[in-house]
Amino acid sequence: MAKKKKSVQLKPAPVKADPSTAQYETSPTLETQKIGNLLSTPVGMGALLIGVPLLVRLLHFLFMLPNPLFRTVVMMDASWYHQQALAIVSGDFAPPDGFFRPPFYSFFLAFVYMVFKPTMNIMMVRLFQCCLGSLNCYLTFRLGERLFSRRVAWIGWIIMAFYGPLFFFDNELLSPVWEVFFNLVLLLSLTFAEGNTSMKWWALAGFCLGMSSITRANILPFLPVMVVWLVWRTKRWLAFEEWRRPALVAVVLALLPGVLVGVRNKVGYGQFIFIAHQGGLTFHVSNNPQADGLSPILPGRPDFTQSDATRIVADETKNPAPSPGQVAEYFSRKATTFIKENPGRFLMLTLKRSYYFLFSSFEGANNIDFDSYAKDSVPKMLFFWRLGRFYFPSGLVIPLMWCGLAMSLPRWRRLSILYLYLFLQFASFVFFFVVARFRLPSVPIWTLFAGQALTAQIGNRNMTQTQFKVFAAALVLLVLLVNADPWGASVRSSSVKELADAMQMTMEEKFEEAYAVLTRYLQAQPASAIAHIYMSSLLTRQGMKELDQGDTTNAADHIDAALKHAQRAVELSPDRKESHQQLAEAYRAQGHYTSNFIDDEEVRRRLINGEPAPAVIQFTLENYEKAEAACARAMEMAKPYELNLLMANILYRRAGIVEYLARTAKEVLPDDTWKAFCQQAKNLCERILTVERSADHYYLYGTLFLMEGDTESARVQFETSLELDVFHPGATKALKELKG
Repeated sequence: MAKKKKSVQLKPAPVKADPSTAQYETSPTLETQKIGNLLSTPVGMGALLIGVPLLVRLLHFLFMLPNPLFRTVVMMDASWYHQQALAIVSGDFAPPDGFFRPPFYSFFLAFVYMVFKPTMNIMMVRLFQCCLGSLNCYLTFRLGERLFSRRVAWIGWIIMAFYGPLFFFDNELLSPVWEVFFNLVLLLSLTFAEGNTSMKWWALAGFCLGMSSITRANILPFLPVMVVWLVWRTKRWLAFEEWRRPALVAVVLALLPGVLVGVRNKVGYGQFIFIAHQGGLTFHVSNNPQADGLSPILPGRPDFTQSDATRIVADETKNPAPSPGQVAEYFSRKATTFIKENPGRFLMLTLKRSYYFLFSSFEGANNIDFDSYAKDSVPKMLFFWRLGRFYFPSGLVIPLMWCGLAMSLPRWRRLSILYLYLFLQFASFVFFFVVARFRLPSVPIWTLFAGQALTAQIGNRNMTQTQFKVFAAALVLLVLLVNADPWGASVRSSSVKELADAMQMTMEEKFEEAYAVLTRYLQAQPASAIAHIYMSSLLTRQGMKELDQGDTTNAADHIDAALKHAQRAVELSPDRKESHQQLAEAYRAQGHYTSNFIDDEEVRRRLINGEPAPAVIQFTLENYEKAEAACARAMEMAKPYELNLLMANILYRRAGIVEYLARTAKEVLPDDTWKAFCQQAKNLCERILTVERSADHYYLYGTLFLMEGDTESARVQFETSLELDVFHPGATKALKELKG
């Protein structure tokens, strides 16, 4: 038998690899595969979708750290939330007149303040919100995947990650980041509840709507729309038994947070008000002869507070103590009367507000001016800027959004919940003033429709040249409309910007520049209490710095001028806590200035001769007493617990002057005289320690006991001083002398 020949398979000759290039030919492929495999997992994808936006927000945070305004709470709504949070931390869970604004954000701040150290809590709030804002980008991506496509979702995520107003407000002590979060989870849960009667998704939707309502109440009209939409999309109109229970649970969970706040209002001051009572005042400041659609304006007052509004109602109705509900009703009636008597003016205001919300690229400032407040932030300069009348990114995203809305109409049933959400967001603000942060809850949906417009053009081989030209023409026209600025909003002088600029210049000790800005502002608005407060603060800081440098002449002039501006602020706004606080600061500076002219020899000579203490001492003590009274008035008005430090410092300086008199009198006068001074100083020290415990305060208290010969009590005070500051030089030296 013939043997079969083995088939020979020819193998290609091995190619000898070049060792100088082999590494670069293989490694990238492996690394790319590893990265691709990682991103294909839910964890890897989530890390990417959250990590990139978080990096942008953290970079903005880091660049903002040197800005003095970023390290404190100074502006309007943020200050109100901060004050309420401090009250909650102290155990006062509601203001005595109920909640003026929805309370959720105040409770969130209070939680952070209780968990983290007081010196870091504001920064921790900002960092937490950076994380929450990054999570909002992830939620936008998931919503885009469910309702559009993955390509649309990616574009929406990219816009969200780098959208300047979003990461700007994510770093501020304001509520938009929570509004966006709750509303995105609400919309996502509705997409899961669509077409079925699953209890968990209906319940989650109701819960998120309720939490959003106590963050900003304008989401409430969405509740009936949501229920009707869910029933329509489940196609169970006649099957009442199927959707009755989930709908009832959703409604109860949506209304429960507001009801609980209303009950707390009832318990607090005897009147049930659902969520908050700011609506009436806000309605009036948006609809009056001076309203402009962009600013909260109370006629006759360039700036105002809640307490100012209450005093207006008390004066005009002759009711010495109107309730918050009565204040809200009063201003609602004034706004309604204005609308009835000026229908043309109201129509024009409504048209302006509609444009500002739906079509304007201008990001109206209210609490914060973007340019002055974050001018040194590199992410802000890259992704949030203005060129002439063109604003980026809103000047481009809004036109793309409108194009995407038009292109998505064939799928209107599937996207109807987004249409309804956008319409109700707009409708809830059309009767009020419009600013940048009010539009932020709509931005995630804008980005998805903008992504729809872009994906319809990218890679669409079926699009004809004519269709592309129509799209390009529509986009150009919309860009022109959105950036047209027909009412000159972007070139109008911004009071918020001027005041913010002046405040930052003051903190940076650019006194002459800040003085020029505030002088111009006061020439235009001489009745602005807040401008007088800022001017007084500026002059106080300048005078104290000059005093430290030995320039007593200029220091005296500036401190005297600071006191006059503070007194004018109290005249203009006697119910404003900040007016009395600044008056206390000015009196304290006056006392500090005069204390520098106390002459030891003159004091001794007068005391020896039986004369009263020199007039300069009496004048210094009077200034500290006036400072104490002003600070006490400020503390009564709004329970501003951070004023404890100011009060303690005023009392400490006053006690120091009296202690000086006691020490001097002991050297030259009988016991009864110096003991009277010593007891007066001890009484002041005891009052200080009820406000604030510090090493300096206990040391001063101990020296008074030591002066009287009570060494045991003195030793206790010195030891307590060292418990608070182990390196306190005075207490350390005093204890060594006692032991030696």
